[in-house]
Amino acid sequence: MPSARIHELVARKVNEKYHMDDILLRIGTIAPDSWRNTNDEHKSKYKSHFWNFNITEGEANDYERFYQKYHDFMNNPFYFGYLIHLMVDQYWKTNIDPLFRIKKDEKTFYKLNDGTYKEDIENYGYHESLKIQKQLAKKHNIGLLPIHQEDLKDFYCNIEELDLTGLFGEKGSLNYINTKIMPSENDGYSEIYNIDEIEEYINETATFVLEELNRLSVNKSNT
Repeated sequence: MPSARIHELVARKVNEKYHMDDILLRIGTIAPDSWRNTNDEHKSKYKSHFWNFNITEGEANDYERFYQKYHDFMNNPFYFGYLIHLMVDQYWKTNIDPLFRIKKDEKTFYKLNDGTYKEDIENYGYHESLKIQKQLAKKHNIGLLPIHQEDLKDFYCNIEELDLTGLFGEKGSLNYINTKIMPSENDGYSEIYNIDEIEEYINETATFVLEELNRLSVNKSNT
């Protein structure tokens, strides 16, 4: 967490004010994590997430630097979605993740809905995240995304920190999302994440994003 569906739904809440293209916005929110699907020599989460080890104990991104660098493209829904992703990551990791996940003796544990804790072995947290993402996709009618760049009208991206080969195509993040976290009839419920609680955090995060967007805009105007 925050997972793809979290990013998409926060962006949709924010977009109630901005009214940008929904598909391009959603793809923009997915783009920063597409580094996972690039060639080894291009893999760099630090680069795609504008990592800044000086913000909070070595794990934070500098979304303000992204905003300053690409300010002229903030009317582009892809760029706007990218910025939202960075903001959501920062807020979620700082304020939401610690509610569900703790580290003890170099091991990671998740707090379950019944108040007990379970160790994150065999990708337990990842599989529980898939469950809640499928629930969210079903409830909010989140549909499939185009996986080829040529299928997107008005798509434009010149973000130097992003390798688009990890986003598009059969091996890209968009196809992964279409195949791995779309709901089906046999989906189970997460032992960790309650959908009503998660939606409260989505709304809370969207409020943070809107406030930060206003702050960044005012600061930019003043300079």
